[in-house]
Amino acid sequence: MNYRSQVRDSQVRELTDRVSKNKYEHYLKRMDLNRLRGLEDTSIQFDFPVTAIVGPNGSGKSTVLGAAALTSTAFKPSQFFAKAGKYDETMRNWSVEYELIKPADTRSKTHPRGKTSSMTASYRQSKWNRNAINRPAKLIGISRTIPAAEKKNLSSFQRKAFKAKYENPLTAETRQAVERILGKDATDYIKVSNDPNSSQPLIGTDKAIFARTLSKDSKIGYSQFHFGAGEASIISIVEEIETAGDGALILIEEIENGLHPVATKRLVEYLIDVARRKSAQILFTTHSNDALAPLPYDAVWSVANGKLSQGSLDVASLRALTGEDVTSCVVFTEDEFSKALAKETLRRLRMQDADGKSYKVDMNQVEIHGVGGEGNVIKFTETSNSRPDRKYPVLGLLDGDQKQYKRENPSLKFRDQTFRALRYGPGQHGPEEEIYKAVLDSFSTANTSVSLLTVALLGNSDGQKFVREKVDEIWRTNSEPHLLYSRLGEVLGFLDEELVTHAFLARWCELHQDESEAIWEGSFEALPWQPIDEEYIPSMG
Repeated sequence: MNYRSQVRDSQVRELTDRVSKNKYEHYLKRMDLNRLRGLEDTSIQFDFPVTAIVGPNGSGKSTVLGAAALTSTAFKPSQFFAKAGKYDETMRNWSVEYELIKPADTRSKTHPRGKTSSMTASYRQSKWNRNAINRPAKLIGISRTIPAAEKKNLSSFQRKAFKAKYENPLTAETRQAVERILGKDATDYIKVSNDPNSSQPLIGTDKAIFARTLSKDSKIGYSQFHFGAGEASIISIVEEIETAGDGALILIEEIENGLHPVATKRLVEYLIDVARRKSAQILFTTHSNDALAPLPYDAVWSVANGKLSQGSLDVASLRALTGEDVTSCVVFTEDEFSKALAKETLRRLRMQDADGKSYKVDMNQVEIHGVGGEGNVIKFTETSNSRPDRKYPVLGLLDGDQKQYKRENPSLKFRDQTFRALRYGPGQHGPEEEIYKAVLDSFSTANTSVSLLTVALLGNSDGQKFVREKVDEIWRTNSEPHLLYSRLGEVLGFLDEELVTHAFLARWCELHQDESEAIWEGSFEALPWQPIDEEYIPSMG
């Protein structure tokens, strides 16, 4: 079931427009990482004020956070890039270039509000050189999920006679956010402290601890020592953010750590609200698809093989890109529809050997991933196949409108088998409209076509006239190809988009078998085959 975010499209457009028009007092717009740890000659731009960094372990996600932190005087470079004497000689010549919005200088006409400036941070002669800006900033690390009983700085709170001098409720903003994220009442959460200056104490410090009263009548309560990891983590994150100044740079490590998937999504929705309400800019790392669900496409960046790529990717596709947890073959596609097209056409593909024995593709040995656009398909396919240590062939399926792609597309070899890495979908346009129109046109040439489609959609042949009229109506009134199948599903009785898509793909493959097979022509050697109705025999062993 597709996740529906509580963040409205208008809010996303508002924030995106605000970034594009530089309507911020502080804002980091772009980083060019010339050389920083394993990242080299790669860039990231921040088109949305909440940005997710995804990637496998050790890929460089935390390095991106550290690079952003170098722009603020609130952080010392050693918090992210400490040097261990002679063992860190690789730090030599590290450098990052930035484009950012600095506070307007009212005394100068050369730097008005909304004007971007450049900045450089470099490691030269055993020290960092940077012209950082005075911007409020917070780092929310993974230590937030350490149980309170294991935190040494909370040991004084474990005494039997402990009683705090000051007790304060959560602020209204913090309480409301905690309630939305955790789905429970937070009215009776309190903050306790012995420090009168700690008006906004933080979880995990030696000045304060959160406690919750279970019943106002009985006054029976429990402390942070008995919180769940997710409960403590959410309160910690929200309290840190709400006490940060407006326009703050907020960096969060592994946002999903200790959280239920639903809480993870709600937390990211809260961050989007913070970006709007407090003009904050937030970067977080994650391994979770749930954390990506509320974000627009441009707000997600992946790190793999020393490079950064923009676009909302499934986390599993990054494992495939780096060679983790894969089977015999990987296929990268532009989006979810192309992914469904690849699956349906590969499932129907057949091949005969010289002895007349028939084979089909072993779909259990193929991973298919939508990677967000033709640019990523081309880059990921070429990068993967160029690696000398690759353990499997990679194919890229581009939409039909990319057939004029002019860059060299050479034949590649894998285990002495030659194949073409880049393939193309049907027609000269996107596959959504090509396949929809082809099925619609078949209604006038094949008497059984509308009947078969009706059965696939409704489960029986009744309502053929209704289906035919609605298929034609959506084609004539729709202006966005990506909405063809969801809109048709709605007018046919709120059918699931996936069901409608599969019905059209199956019908198109039956009507255009040659064209369906031609998608993979030249790449058969890269596919894992198994004899039909016989035990699987690897074709590339």
